[in-house]
Amino acid sequence: MVLHWLHKIWNNTLNSVFFGIATMAAIGIYIAVGSGMASVREYFEMNELQFFSAWPLVILMILLVLNLTTVTLVRIPFTPPRWGVWCVHTGIVTLIFGMFSYYSLKTEGLMLIPVKATAEHYYDSYERALFTRAGDRQALPVPLPDLPRFDSYPHESTQVASSGPQLTLPRASSASQSKALNKKSLRDVKPKFMLSVNNEITEKTLGQELGLNAEPSIDIIGYHPYADITTEFTEAIDGQSGKVGIRLKMTDDANQRQAEAWLMQSSDGVGHSVLFETMFEHREAADEAALAKLVDSATKLHRLDMLINGKPLTQFVEVGKSYTLGDSGYSIQVESYLPNWRTMQGEIVDLLTFMVNAPTTKFRRQVIPGRSVATDWKLDEPGAGPMGARQTKSLDENFKTIYTFTDPNRLLPQGPSEKRTLVTVGEKIVMITAGKDRAAEVKEFADGRGEVEVIQMPRRGPFQPKLTPQEIAEMPRVKVAFERRPNVLRIDRVVDVPKAKRDRDEGSTGRKQVVTVRVKAGDWSTIVNVPFTQWAAESNLVRWEGSAINIPGASKPLQLQLGNSLHAMPAKVTVENFDLVPYAGGQKAAGSMMRDFKSTLRVLDPDNGSEFTDVAHMNHPVYIYKKSRFFLPAESWLLFQAQWDPNGQKWTVLGVGNRPGVFTMTLGSILIGVGLLYAFYVKPIIVARMKRRAILEASEKMNAKKRSREDVEEKKVVEV
Repeated sequence: MVLHWLHKIWNNTLNSVFFGIATMAAIGIYIAVGSGMASVREYFEMNELQFFSAWPLVILMILLVLNLTTVTLVRIPFTPPRWGVWCVHTGIVTLIFGMFSYYSLKTEGLMLIPVKATAEHYYDSYERALFTRAGDRQALPVPLPDLPRFDSYPHESTQVASSGPQLTLPRASSASQSKALNKKSLRDVKPKFMLSVNNEITEKTLGQELGLNAEPSIDIIGYHPYADITTEFTEAIDGQSGKVGIRLKMTDDANQRQAEAWLMQSSDGVGHSVLFETMFEHREAADEAALAKLVDSATKLHRLDMLINGKPLTQFVEVGKSYTLGDSGYSIQVESYLPNWRTMQGEIVDLLTFMVNAPTTKFRRQVIPGRSVATDWKLDEPGAGPMGARQTKSLDENFKTIYTFTDPNRLLPQGPSEKRTLVTVGEKIVMITAGKDRAAEVKEFADGRGEVEVIQMPRRGPFQPKLTPQEIAEMPRVKVAFERRPNVLRIDRVVDVPKAKRDRDEGSTGRKQVVTVRVKAGDWSTIVNVPFTQWAAESNLVRWEGSAINIPGASKPLQLQLGNSLHAMPAKVTVENFDLVPYAGGQKAAGSMMRDFKSTLRVLDPDNGSEFTDVAHMNHPVYIYKKSRFFLPAESWLLFQAQWDPNGQKWTVLGVGNRPGVFTMTLGSILIGVGLLYAFYVKPIIVARMKRRAILEASEKMNAKKRSREDVEEKKVVEV
C-alpha cells in the first residue's frame, strides 16, 4: 500500500511533465516579482542577490532539476530524434546550476584607494559591520549579516537628558522588532584587537584592550535605515549633573539676525559648530600642562628634518617666520604653504616654500611631505620669473631636507577655511587658531567669555578666480560671542526621515543608517546611537561620528561606528595615477563637468606573482581572472571607476564585482540553443529520413512476402 502511494506521488510529481511545467511557471513568477517589485524584496529585508538565493527559489530549482532528470531518463529515450530534448533539458539544468552559483557567490562593493597607495580589501555593498575603536586603536570589524536594511526598528524607550551618551529607560519591544533584531550576529558582539609583538600576532578582547576586569557586552537593540540624530543642549537644573559647555551667540548686524549654538567636548562632531567659513570646537584640558601641550602642537604642524654638513637637525617651522639653524651658519625664512598644488607632471601635492640663506649663497627651496628630493630655485637669474630659475639638481649638497606635515591633535579644519579651538581650563577659555599657511594664534579669556569676528565668505564657482587679500579684508564680518557654562546637559534623539523626504543617493549608500546599541560592563550599562560611516576603516581619511563611551574603570574611551563589511580582494591593487579628462574648454576643478575619469592600476596576484597594469575609466573596467571555488570554471573580477576626490584628486573609488557562474550559465544557454536548433531544424530531417527508411523497409518486406507467397504457389502448381 505504501509503495503504491509512493509510486503515485512519484508519477504525479517528479515523473510528471505537467508538474515540471508548473514548477517552471512558479520560478518565472518568482523571478518576475523579485526583478520588478523592489517593495516585495524590501518587505522580506532582502536585496536582489539575497532574494534570488533564498530558500523558496532554491527548492523550486531543485524540484525542477529532479523533474527534468527523471522525465528525461524515464520518458524520453536517448534516440537521435530525442537528442535535441536531451540537450535542452541538460542546458536548463546547467543554467540553473550557474544561476544558483551566481546568486550564492556573487559579491559587489567599493574600494577607496589614495593615489600611490595599495589596497587589499573592499567594502561590501550590502552587508554591514560594527567598527570599534579603543582610544586610537581600531579593532577588526565584526560583520552583522542579520542586521535589517529597509524597515525601521526603533528602540522603544523614554529618553533622559544626558551629559554623555544617550541614556534610555527600556520598554517592552514589539514582536516584529524582537524577531528582526533577536539574531545571533546582533547579540553579544565581540570585537577583537590584533597586536604584533616580536613578529607574532596576538589577539586581545575588548575588555583586555580597555583594561577592564569584566568583559563588556555589545547588543544591537534598534535600527533606522534613514534617520537623523538630533542633539539638544540645555542647562541643568537642581538634581542633574552636566558637563562644561560653551554657548555661541552669532550677531549679524548687517542682516539683523541672530543665532545660537552649543559646544561640548565629544568625539562625534557635536562639539563643533560651523559659522560661515569658520569652525568652532570645544575641548577640555585637565590642567595647565595639558593646555601647554595643545598650544605647542599648534606651532609644530610643519617639521623639517635636515642634514647640514653631515649633522642632523630637526626644526618645527611656521609660515611667515625665520629661523637660525643652530651654529651651522644657515638660516631659513618660511614663505608659503600651498595645499593641493598641481605639479608639472599633473600630480596633486602639498608644497612648502622657504628661502635658504647659506654661508655662500641664497636660494629658494620647495619641499613635498615625505620626499627627500627638493626643488631649488636660483635667484637673480636673467630671464627668470619671480620665483627664480628652477634647478634640476640641488644648489647645496651640504643642506638636505625632509619635510613632514603632522596634525596629531586635529587642530586644523576639515572643510572650512579656518578653525578656532576653544579650550576650557578651570574658569578660563584659551582660543587656539592653527593654520597651515600662517602662524598659530593663541588668545586667553580669563573670565570664560569673549568675542571674535568671522568673515562672511561668498560662495565661489569653480571657474571664478580666488579672492585677493584686499577683497577678503573688505568682506562683511559677523560677531560671534562665546561663554563658558559649567553645567550643560546633552540630549540625543533618533528621528526617522519620512520616505517622501529622503534623498535617493544617500538612501542607496546607507549614509543615514543608525543603530542603537546597548553597552554593558558588570552592573553598568548605557545606550548610545551609532551612525554610519561609508569608509569606516580608513582612519587616515575619514573622521568617525558618534558619541564616545567612557566605561567606568576603562583606560581608554570606546567609540563605535556602523559601516560596510570588509572583504579581502583576490589581488593587490595599487593606484599609480588618477587623472580627470574635462570637456573641451573645461577645467580640472571641483564642480566642473568631466568627460572621463581615469585610474591607472597596477594589479598583483599574490597566488602566482603575476602583475599587470591597466586603466579603469568609463565603459572600460579592469578584469582580474581567478580560479573559482567549488569546482566551478574560472571567474572574473572587474574594477570600474565609481567615484573620485573632487578636492585635490588624492584618491579614487573603484567599484568591485565578481562574476561567478557566468561561464556555466553561458554553457547552459548554448546547450539550450543547440537543442532548440536541433529540435526545430535537424529533427525534421532525421524524422523524414527515418520515415523514408521505414517506408522502404516496409516496402521491401511486403515485396519479400509477396515473392515468398508466389514461390509457394508456384511450388504447389509444380507438385500438382
